[in-house]
Amino acid sequence: MLHDLLAEAVTQAEWILAVLAFVIIVGPMVAERFRLPGMLGLVLGGMVLGPFVVGFLPEGALDAMGGLGILYLMFLAGAELDLNLFARYRAAAITFSLLTFLFPFILAVWASRSVLSFGWPAAILMGAVWASHTLVAYPVVRETGLAANKAVAVAVGATAITDTLALLILALVSGLSAGEGDASGVGILMRLGVSLAVVLAYTMLFLPWLARRFFSGPGQERLQRFVFILGAMASAGLLAELGDIEGIVGAFFAGMGLNRLIPNNGRLMEQTEFFGSALFVPAFLVSVGMLLNPAVLFSFSTIKLALIFAAALVAGKFLAAVAAGWRFKFSWPEIGVIFSLTIAQAAATLASTMVGLRLGLFGDEVVNAVLLVVLFTLVLTSMGALFFGRKVEPDALGIRPLGQSVIVPVWPGEALKRVMALAAQIARADAGTVTPVAVVPEHHLALRSEVERWLQQAEQFGAAATADVEGALRIDTSMPLGVIRELQERDGSFILSEWQESAGLQRFFIGREIDLIGARSPAPMAAVRFATEPIERLVLVVGRDDKSTGYQVDLQIAVGVALRLYRRGKLPLLALVPDSQALKAFELPEEVQVITIAPGIAGSIHYFRRGDLVIVPAAIVQRFIGSRTKELLAATQNVSVLIAAGPHRFDFSKLKMGQESESIISLGKI
Repeated sequence: MLHDLLAEAVTQAEWILAVLAFVIIVGPMVAERFRLPGMLGLVLGGMVLGPFVVGFLPEGALDAMGGLGILYLMFLAGAELDLNLFARYRAAAITFSLLTFLFPFILAVWASRSVLSFGWPAAILMGAVWASHTLVAYPVVRETGLAANKAVAVAVGATAITDTLALLILALVSGLSAGEGDASGVGILMRLGVSLAVVLAYTMLFLPWLARRFFSGPGQERLQRFVFILGAMASAGLLAELGDIEGIVGAFFAGMGLNRLIPNNGRLMEQTEFFGSALFVPAFLVSVGMLLNPAVLFSFSTIKLALIFAAALVAGKFLAAVAAGWRFKFSWPEIGVIFSLTIAQAAATLASTMVGLRLGLFGDEVVNAVLLVVLFTLVLTSMGALFFGRKVEPDALGIRPLGQSVIVPVWPGEALKRVMALAAQIARADAGTVTPVAVVPEHHLALRSEVERWLQQAEQFGAAATADVEGALRIDTSMPLGVIRELQERDGSFILSEWQESAGLQRFFIGREIDLIGARSPAPMAAVRFATEPIERLVLVVGRDDKSTGYQVDLQIAVGVALRLYRRGKLPLLALVPDSQALKAFELPEEVQVITIAPGIAGSIHYFRRGDLVIVPAAIVQRFIGSRTKELLAATQNVSVLIAAGPHRFDFSKLKMGQESESIISLGKI
């Protein structure tokens, strides 16, 4: 009776979910007790409770959830990829992808032909099996803080290329073995090329376009955005499958397409990671364990095949990592990290192996050997990623982008919407977040409800600009202290503030409170004053290098802001320079118009027009405050102005000014 009830229970969804939850909780705990990686506990738990041992999880019970898990894993890898870093090292990523594909492919084909006497179709397919890799250890690398490391960016970027090449070979061998297409396989390759082009157009063009409109309209709540992300991931995987391309490729490209709309340090990414890491990704690892049959897995013939496959795989991936490390000057710990990331075999490997079995190219013994190697690589990738990740030196980590965490002090006024939109553009350029900060003075707690209303408006404006925005309300002794403390707690990368229009010369100067924020800020800062007209063009005023200690720092921030607004706002950018070498250190796009002018305000004002946002380093503005203040104001009265400064440098109150300017600073308010 009890046996019959148990037999009936194991097919119920409730039972399967309960057993899965048990494995997810207990498996990593047991593995870590024996100093083994937690993910190995999930795989072994799936094997023990799977159909070949205890039988608590019947065959195929987790196929659907495990399939979603690998899609989720690849989607997260694409979404968390630092696109700016990847663009910077794209040549390295392409080179490494070819190396990490060709080395194991050639070695596996040679071993299959010379040692195992496989036919050419089986040998080529076996080469494709080991040429790909799956980023199973990426969560481990992320937890060690290496998501922005250049070597990790190269390895993650190479994933899409290696998996795509492997799956193209799989489709070609499958089509030829089944008698499809012409003998040369040209027709099959053309069909796959069209399918890949459709997937790229859908994930890199249509999905971002649709997401921006959804996020700025009905999808301003995080719950709606999260559901949209799930739909985007699933639809991209389905589209790839319909085109005879593995779904993981579509999921990876979907993550890349939505990358800038899901900031790595934002709440939306946190919720996305939590959902996947809690259920789907562990379910995938448990489903891999369920494929393992101990009775045949550890036979002599299976182990012999597995050793040959593992030797070709490890040697190929190691040679590729060393060659890439030597070519691109990676440290040995970084070489270890990229080797550990690319050694893992899972999704594409299993897909290719099962196709080979279906076509009669592989026997059951080969399939079991492949599964044994998959188990071995899961151990190696998790242990290696953790070991080498801890040894990467801090100076080998990526430089923090300007827009990663933008802090916006909330001041009441009509410009709040425009400053939030500007902050959203800067943040989106680096897939960052926007945090509006409203401060309630300790001695004016009665203002709390009004300040909360301002903060709510700021959040609505940021969400409408498609930013991942989360406001912060603080009770503090002063506005500057509240903003600085929030900046430090959130590890902010940039402060963007605005100052309101006011009468006379006051409209140009910042005021004592923002001066105090700028003087104390360990992060770069900018303040913007908006003219009446909407912004239609960006004008970067470089100015002359007077060899002051702050000029180059301020210029770097100004150029960084201008390029981010240029790329995300799709506005024309004009750079006014005193000589042709002034911006030599910066990589400006070819479309940027650069004009050489005479130094000084007179040389610049000729090019200003209504609708311009003039971006200028703080060091340039500081030279004209005092006796030439009126000249400076006259030049900028009809345009919007953004002043950018490096850490601790946005402070105009310490300057030696004339009496008129001193009164401005004392009277200026926000």
